[in-house]
Amino acid sequence: MLLQGRKAIVTGASSGIGKAAAERLGVEGAGVCVNYYSEQEQGDAEAVVSAIEQTGAEAFALQADVGDEAAVERMVAEAAKRLGGANFGGFFPACSSGSRRWRSTQLFWLSQVFFSSSSRRLDFACF
Repeated sequence: MLLQGRKAIVTGASSGIGKAAAERLGVEGAGVCVNYYSEQEQGDAEAVVSAIEQTGAEAFALQADVGDEAAVERMVAEAAKRLGGANFGGFFPACSSGSRRWRSTQLFWLSQVFFSSSSRRLDFACF
């Protein structure tokens, strides 16, 4: 297991690329904080947690708006508490068409990296 003992925060992990990344991290032995945005995604996030736990890795789901600095701080603190830290983060926002949504998505990406990096709790962040 390539990532045994490592811990990750993966946003947008209830579906799509975020889900695939979270599940792969679990297969490789990493503990994973499965972040999701809205209560509508909770069931999907819990299913991802179950899939990760079936590999023998530790995982938990956590709702947080990663465009909100305080929410990101809480998420990173919770990952530190439940996983014993967080070594890296994977940020996978949902994208759709429309200029308003595009601007929102750009802000989302930049905010996640800034807020999580400024917490000084992640060794590495990717998106």
